Formats: sequence, structure tokens, C-alpha cells
Amino acid sequence: MLMLIDSKRKEEQTQVETVLSGDHAGTGRSGFTLIEIMVAMLVIAVGVLGATAMQTTALKATILTRNVDTCTHLSFAALDRIHASASDIAGYTGGDYGTDFVVSPTAGCPSGTSDAAMLCESMENMQFDFGALSVSFDSDFPVTGVDTVSVSVTWDHNGEQYECQAIDIIPTG
Repeated sequence: MLMLIDSKRKEEQTQVETVLSGDHAGTGRSGFTLIEIMVAMLVIAVGVLGATAMQTTALKATILTRNVDTCTHLSFAALDRIHASASDIAGYTGGDYGTDFVVSPTAGCPSGTSDAAMLCESMENMQFDFGALSVSFDSDFPVTGVDTVSVSVTWDHNGEQYECQAIDIIPTG
């Protein structure tokens, strides 16, 4: 009985040594099987695809953030120009508060030093030539001497329409 137990231990020890040495199925060969290599390649491929998708999403978010920043800058630049020449609101509206002042580089920028030309040039310089800037004026009736100015910038990003808006009250008198 002692011999039987001893031979069983030797057999188990041989199996453990075979596994530890990388001997597959007792063939005397060491290395990786084709299945192990394929599983490892699959794990690596999933990781690389995940990292690529994450990078693409981050890049899209960065572009959208840049567009929002540009939009905000353009809106406040328009408000600053209107504040600088608040007494000449008729120059923007043609004397009609129902008419919006619109700048769109896709329609072509006007030449000269007018506010429309400067804003249009700013839009082109910021590579925002696919957007449109619209300024509307509302008379604050019954209060005299002030108007509400709304500046709206719209643009298309990946097939979706975006808009940012700045509203201010300016003295007209």
C-alpha cells in the first residue's frame, strides 16, 4: 500500500511539473497554443478599438467646445461694437426695428470698415465661416432711451444646428 501511494504522488508531481514547465498535453513542447494567441489578440484588439473610440469622442467634444467659445467671442464682439456706436442703431436696422442685422461669411463679406465687414472678417479669421450672426433690436417701450439688443450666432456641427445668444440693454440717447 505504501508503494501505491508513493507512485500516485510521483504521478501528481510529474503532472504539476509538466504544467509549470509549459509542456502542453504532455507532448514535450513548450509555448503558447493557437487559441491562447487568438484570445490575446482579441483582448488587445478590443482595447485598441476602445481607445480609438474614446479619442474620437474627445476630439469631437474639443471641436464643439472651440465652436462655443468662438460663438461667445463673436456675440460679445458684436455687442461691444453696438455699444461703441449706440447712437447709430438706425445704421444697423435701416431705421426699422423689425429688420435684423445679419452677417454670414458664406454669403460673402462686405468690404470696408463697417461693423458688418469687421464681424464677418472676424468670423473668417476664427475659421467660423460656416456660421451666421444675427442682431435684433427691440425698443424697450414705454421706457425711453434704452433698447434691448439680442445677438445670436448659429452654426452647423455634424449635422446638428447650434446657437448661442447674448442679450444686453444699451442706452440709445
